[in-house]
Amino acid sequence: MRTALLMKKIIVILFFLFGLLALLKAQARRQLNEIVVEAKAETNALEEQKKAIPAKIVIGAKDLRNFGNHTVGDVLKRLPRIVMQGPPAFHRNIMMGGLDKQFQSVLINGNRPAGGEDYRDFKLDRIPVNMVEEIEIIFNPPAQWGGDAAMGVVNIKLKEAPEKQILNANIDFNHTSTREGLNPGLFFTYGDNYGKLSFITGYSLKQFGRENSTTLADKDIRGTEDETLDVKIAAFNGSMNYTINESNKLKFETFFSNYTEDLDFIADVKRRSDGRLNFTADTAADKKLRRLHSQRLSYETKGEAWKWTNALHIAQNFDEKDRWRMTAKTSGLMETWEDEDQQNTEMVFRSDYQLNFHRHKLKIGVRASGLWRDYMRMAYSRIAGRKFWDEITDGSYTLDEYRLGAYASDEMNFGKLFVLPSLGFDYDTRSYDALDETGGFRYVSVNPALHTKYLFSENFALKADVARQISRPPFNAQVPIDKIKHKKSTIERGNSELKPSLAYNYSGGVEKFFAGSGYVTLRGYYSVMRDLIETKNLGVDPDYGYQLIQSVNVDSGLVWGIDLDARYKLLQHRHNELSLAGNISWLGSEVRDAATGELRRLNEQAQWTSNVALDYLNTRLKFQFSVGMNHLGKRYIAGGSDDGTPIASLVYQPFTQWDARVKYFFRPWGSIFINAVNLFDEVLAIKQAGVSETEVVGRNMRVGLNFTL
Repeated sequence: MRTALLMKKIIVILFFLFGLLALLKAQARRQLNEIVVEAKAETNALEEQKKAIPAKIVIGAKDLRNFGNHTVGDVLKRLPRIVMQGPPAFHRNIMMGGLDKQFQSVLINGNRPAGGEDYRDFKLDRIPVNMVEEIEIIFNPPAQWGGDAAMGVVNIKLKEAPEKQILNANIDFNHTSTREGLNPGLFFTYGDNYGKLSFITGYSLKQFGRENSTTLADKDIRGTEDETLDVKIAAFNGSMNYTINESNKLKFETFFSNYTEDLDFIADVKRRSDGRLNFTADTAADKKLRRLHSQRLSYETKGEAWKWTNALHIAQNFDEKDRWRMTAKTSGLMETWEDEDQQNTEMVFRSDYQLNFHRHKLKIGVRASGLWRDYMRMAYSRIAGRKFWDEITDGSYTLDEYRLGAYASDEMNFGKLFVLPSLGFDYDTRSYDALDETGGFRYVSVNPALHTKYLFSENFALKADVARQISRPPFNAQVPIDKIKHKKSTIERGNSELKPSLAYNYSGGVEKFFAGSGYVTLRGYYSVMRDLIETKNLGVDPDYGYQLIQSVNVDSGLVWGIDLDARYKLLQHRHNELSLAGNISWLGSEVRDAATGELRRLNEQAQWTSNVALDYLNTRLKFQFSVGMNHLGKRYIAGGSDDGTPIASLVYQPFTQWDARVKYFFRPWGSIFINAVNLFDEVLAIKQAGVSETEVVGRNMRVGLNFTL
């Protein structure tokens, strides 16, 4: 059976390839602008990865654009040690090494977006790939990258003002198998240089509709949960450089993102708090808005052996959610409404100084920031038809956060040995004002790190490092409020006693680079976590009948793993180029369950993840074909008990997704592409004791034109 299924998949891939090859004609070889740009970016990315002392992965234009990736999350899902969370087809939240989103830091141009959301996170489906120059993944970062990065840093570098004129545009239409209709998308970027002034600007618009369908069944009950949603994502970025003279430069950067979503939900079945099923009548309508604008002004002055940069960064993030819901209860038809609005305003001043002298590269810096968070959340409920609301719950608060940080590092070169000691200091103070309570938190953290690299040869190196990291608690998990979530039938209660998690990270590995653009790396890591933040089930709330959960500190946790990552050109002869990229990660962990006290794995940590991508380019035929596979192993969410009744673990079955893309370069400056995401229309299967859940992911087809000048 498995052999027949595998053969079927191979036939579909071959049909996908050769059906389009039949449309092509052999022509004289010409310079293809897009290929030239991607090749240069790939070389620069690998060179940056090779020279770095810390273990890192650098993603250039070729990997960013392949498979028709639209957002940064689509790219990150293919990297070692990384799992992306989110609804079907939405790669929003990053989990690195199995730890939740608050344990890794997402940066844009080296700076954290304004405050992040409830978990200090940033939804990665808000950044279009076409606006990105490259992505850095630093697994065990030195102190200069700041805190809140127990498992690593994702630094997204947006495109910068060029030295010569560039123009890139993209027009496409996409179709999802879960819903009828075509959805247009467009992107353009333009940059130029006029003597001392250079600039770049870009705009992206993506809109799509889809239906998410989930089937729930046990031996007695079978039903569905269906969602219909319409999404629109618009983004704008710009950068301007003014070179005053050889020693002084002024730079301005801006980024804007606007995400809107309309969702309609209907279900005739739901999970009970003990994991079993009930028939129910449930309808809901959601509206979401996420808006971010960010501006940064910097001044750089430099001499022969030094550079000093001062920057002021101002950003705001708005998040609005409205949810209306009608649910069948034993007391009658229950109407609920959740209204959530938040605004984060952040101002950051940063000063960085670099001094180069004999065998040393000394860096010191300070960072001062203020964050003002205004969070409003009201939850209303009543029996349908009543004039007034029966229950009104206010989960609003305001929070002021001030942070002062400093770092120092010295990159030392002793021939074949490179040593990078660093030390980071952070002082945090926060005060909150909730409905019935005021309070505050204060942290002082000193985080040392040591990174080393030994070159056996120019292309073969051994790396080892140790670092201490801090990850601060999520906002809503720490401020003592109740967040009532009617759709999930849960109440999330804040915990004012919550402390930051500490991580002591140890890692090491070997890297071998090949001539051209190939490498293979083997990395291992081991992290000792103190005061790890885990979710505890407190039972059932007597008023709502909802599961009451709270984040708490557990005594310790261990996270470990091994990554094998490789990229190699299998063929490079005349007009033909065949490249293979792949990685496999083995992940392990041990954490004490907050409810039972027993040791278990981290929730949602896959034991195995693997990715393979094959890319073929023929410059004579002006044709490119790519196929990729992303596999996630089995994952668990630990069970517990409900008033003495055992609750079984939720088990995500292994999931494998295939993506493919073909591209034809009809002119040196233009190409047409067709790509398929989840080519074989795989579904996500979830088990909980006798309950089975099947979630339709859907196949997405996208066709478009790309122009590169």
